[in-house]
Amino acid sequence: MTKEDLRIVFFGTSDFGCPTLDTLRLNGFNVVGVVTKPDFFNPRKKVLEPTPVKQKAIELGMPVLEAKDMNSKDFQAHLGAFSGNIFIVIAFQMIPKAVYSMAKYGTFNIHASLLPLYRGAAPINWAIANGENRIGMTSFFINEKMDEGDIICQMSVPNYTNKNFTQMYKVLSVGVCGALCCKTLNQIINENGNTSTFKQDRYGLVEYEINRAKKNGERSKYFAPKLNRQNTKLDLSKGVKDVFNHIKAFSEKPGAWCSIVSDDKYNLRSIKILSGEIISFGSRSNNPEDGFYFTAPDKDSILLWCDDGIIKVKTLQIEGSKIMDAKTFLNGYGNSIENWKLQ
Repeated sequence: MTKEDLRIVFFGTSDFGCPTLDTLRLNGFNVVGVVTKPDFFNPRKKVLEPTPVKQKAIELGMPVLEAKDMNSKDFQAHLGAFSGNIFIVIAFQMIPKAVYSMAKYGTFNIHASLLPLYRGAAPINWAIANGENRIGMTSFFINEKMDEGDIICQMSVPNYTNKNFTQMYKVLSVGVCGALCCKTLNQIINENGNTSTFKQDRYGLVEYEINRAKKNGERSKYFAPKLNRQNTKLDLSKGVKDVFNHIKAFSEKPGAWCSIVSDDKYNLRSIKILSGEIISFGSRSNNPEDGFYFTAPDKDSILLWCDDGIIKVKTLQIEGSKIMDAKTFLNGYGNSIENWKLQ
């Protein structure tokens, strides 16, 4: 088999997959069609807008098919008209068997974790929140379960720990995803479509760990749930490393947050800590009394006190206000922040 034998159909929606379309084109792979979600209504602009992947495909001159209902015969007929023999899925949605089985050489997904770790919707966020030493990506043939198919190959990024989610998202999207996609395609070519793989969970350990964690109300490293108001809330009872990882994991959106308890107009508003740095480890013997976590030792600095260390806050945001650096915040709010307790 040669590169020319592959007719690729690319499934994607968000900007995460766009650099990979560029990489496939630059490496001479034949993308015969792109499948994406329908145009969406932008309530701010009050217009319909195409997905980032659709915009990129049009820019590259690639045919586009919108997936309104993948189970419909009409959609499947239009997909079949591409005569694709391998499908690539990046940041899309669950695909029905009737669709992914149309590809002669299979349908593989590129997932932003080192599977079987962090199956689910937010793998990068939760890997950072848990302080993983390595973050990476996996290509695997999809099946009827989410992120559980047989693995083709993986690539990892070591020593990433100085990066937050926004930075890591870009590293994986621009620097890793396309390279892994090409590596996977070349393996399929070299093995003449009889692609070697390995199982994610030979001995049932993954499912055992997920079920054990759910039963005990713990977070499992094998599951990366969607982000919501509750699981992005800061838990200041944890150590400074855990708090700092939580801040990095949800920066810049949706933001790690707490609720303010105060005697002023900011009572019960949320405050997001969007970036910072650990500046001290040790006991909280010099910390203000329990419940007060902020100090402002000078006009440029805000400190967030944890049980075993201090985080210097760089950027933050109060509900109803814009994002500010520490100096701008203190110019507007003074050291009133020291009188705010946090839930």
